[in-house]
Amino acid sequence: MSDTCSARRGASLRAARIILALVFFTSTSLLFLDIHGVLLPWISEIGCHVQFLPSLIHGLRAMGMAATGFVIVAILTLVFGRIYCSALCPLGILMDFAGFLKRKTGWRPRYGYVRPHRVIRYSLLAMTIVCFAAGSMVMINLLDPFSNFGRMANALAKPLVILGNNGISRILELAGNYDIPPFPMKGISLGMALFALGFAAVILGLALTRGRLYCNMICPVGTLLGLAGKAAPVKVRVLAGDCTGCRRCERACKSGCISVKAGIIDHSRCVACFNCLEACPEGAVRYGLKCGFPGRTAVAGPARVSAGQSGPPVHATHTRRGFLAAVATALTLLPGTSRGKEDVRVTVPNKIAVPKPLHPILPPGSLNLDRFTATCSGCHACVAQCPSHVLQPAITQYGLTGLFIPFLDPGSGFCNLNCNTCGEVCPTRAITPFTLEEKKQIQTGVVKFIRDNCIVVLQQTDCGACSEHCPTKAVTMVAEGKVRVPQLDEKICLGCGACEHVCPAKPNKAIYVLPHTVHRRADLPSSNHKSVLHQAGGDFNF
Repeated sequence: MSDTCSARRGASLRAARIILALVFFTSTSLLFLDIHGVLLPWISEIGCHVQFLPSLIHGLRAMGMAATGFVIVAILTLVFGRIYCSALCPLGILMDFAGFLKRKTGWRPRYGYVRPHRVIRYSLLAMTIVCFAAGSMVMINLLDPFSNFGRMANALAKPLVILGNNGISRILELAGNYDIPPFPMKGISLGMALFALGFAAVILGLALTRGRLYCNMICPVGTLLGLAGKAAPVKVRVLAGDCTGCRRCERACKSGCISVKAGIIDHSRCVACFNCLEACPEGAVRYGLKCGFPGRTAVAGPARVSAGQSGPPVHATHTRRGFLAAVATALTLLPGTSRGKEDVRVTVPNKIAVPKPLHPILPPGSLNLDRFTATCSGCHACVAQCPSHVLQPAITQYGLTGLFIPFLDPGSGFCNLNCNTCGEVCPTRAITPFTLEEKKQIQTGVVKFIRDNCIVVLQQTDCGACSEHCPTKAVTMVAEGKVRVPQLDEKICLGCGACEHVCPAKPNKAIYVLPHTVHRRADLPSSNHKSVLHQAGGDFNF
């Protein structure tokens, strides 16, 4: 094979890797940035379904091997090396994109061999495995590349997408076109945004100066796949007879795993980016089987290679009915629109604080606290796709064991009865899929009433916002003198948080949801209220 043919083959491999990376990066990004939920389900499903750790967690927690994503990645790694890291992992692709933009400014990085940092790599991997085996997701939540990418996309990129959408919407409105509706800037967690910003600064800083150092020193997925991939039969090799020692391959290696002087290719850290193939002027660097180049002496990373979900597919988009529900929910949260008894003026502040629960409200489908905190990786796919913004990322709400995982925050919104998006998009199945019919009886918590905080009692004025917004009429108003006071039926309450969200009492709520540690089954409303429940299951329930 001539040097020209070898260079052409290397360029073709690199181009194919880039195209594949763009496809998976775009589809994964749409899971977090498709604010209107109008794209076909399979688009975002492409990138999410093959994410290694979420699929692995799903398979292990389900006590089976039906989650195919990690099986596919494992097979690819055992045969071709760390293809996942260069073409499927969204965080790795983002690092490469940052380096690409830097090169476009005229700066050409000159990498070099980096020692393997084995103690750090394997210690972090061991800690991650031990924590996961003990039922804690804290190490995965902190280090999983897919989850970190999701948090950055949701907390940093999504607000920019919303601003762009609203700017375009406003311009079109001025021209009399209303095809693109505005989207509310709601559900953005400042604490999560600050963490994501700090993480992004570190990751992109390392990518611009040290290449894939994060992937090969900190990331547990990279370390685990490196152990599997270093024995792959198809790998980058140097043909000793053709190598002139120019070190161009070494300077092009963003993983820092090639040392020409020492005759080393550390395949446990090679991410199969194929930059070295294109950089070699002699065609001495090849990618393939050891026996693939007859008549040549192939040096296989020469002699001193260092050791270095079952279930249905993920759907990130909605039907037309789901889209209309999302838009209608957004409109209720815009300033100046109705949120119940907004016209009720609080003149007498209450004094009784709402009791602080042991944990926040768990999303529907999460089943119970222990299972949820031991399965959720905190990727925020559900947070990004929640149309009412009631799902928020936790910082301290669950304690250390629940870092970054979502919870229902009635202060931000309420859980729509006609929405099951969170169960559809969850890649680890920490939130199990559920139908809209099943949701009518999923009780995440139960409503509680503090009589002495209610403005009806304190001010002797009408309100009823809690009852108006309750989808099952677990809260009704009964006459008490000249006013009507809330009355509760806890058996049919779903814990959606609508009553708490709209309660105008200040400074403390008069009505709130007490969360369940284990979700229960609510009774269906009586025949008097079935028409209300039927309406709540339509396009928009409030």
